[in-house]
Amino acid sequence: MRAFMRVAAVAAAAGLFLAPAAGAASAAPAHRAAAPAVQVPVKSGTTRITTVGGIPRLLLGHHIAAIATDPGTETLINGTMVFLGPIRAAAPRIPAFRFAFPVSGGHVGTNSLSGHINHRGGILLADTSNFRTVLIGRFTIDLGHRTLTGIINGNPGTRFTLFRLDLSHARIHPSGRTVRVSNVGLRLSSAAATALNSALTTTIFTAGTKFGTLSSVLHF
Repeated sequence: MRAFMRVAAVAAAAGLFLAPAAGAASAAPAHRAAAPAVQVPVKSGTTRITTVGGIPRLLLGHHIAAIATDPGTETLINGTMVFLGPIRAAAPRIPAFRFAFPVSGGHVGTNSLSGHINHRGGILLADTSNFRTVLIGRFTIDLGHRTLTGIINGNPGTRFTLFRLDLSHARIHPSGRTVRVSNVGLRLSSAAATALNSALTTTIFTAGTKFGTLSSVLHF
């Protein structure tokens, strides 16, 4: 009988030490794997590029016109200010361009800034003083490589990096079968600065210059 009581006591004591361990194991937080990036094919949409203030006056001051080519469109914001006298950098209503280009395809992440987006249309830059022109178009946004590339004068063999993308303030907004990408910064690449200065015999294009921002509304 005494032997039985000692065995029962040992078993009870063991239970006291084992129970908290089991409870601690059950209370341990579960670590879930991060959701994998999901990309979907893009069927249609629009990308808008808004330049920083002053770009129209900079170009026109050097006799360079910027014209969106079909099916792209162009809007001059605060256009009346282009032809007025000097304005302070902090002054409101500084003129800017807003270009819009239809999306022709690609893939985009629904929960991450990833994928590539193809476009139709382009921008014709023309120097009215010497009639030199250059057409850049068929833009592709590559969010993974943080570039916006284009081709020159319709030649697919001339694709180069036009802008470097700044995603530090970029946002992605999925909703239903639409993904909105916003606040993507654009900085002129060294390749673009060299190509444009050479084509238009000018020196106004500088690598690293902040050109503007872009936003895309994409349907899948």
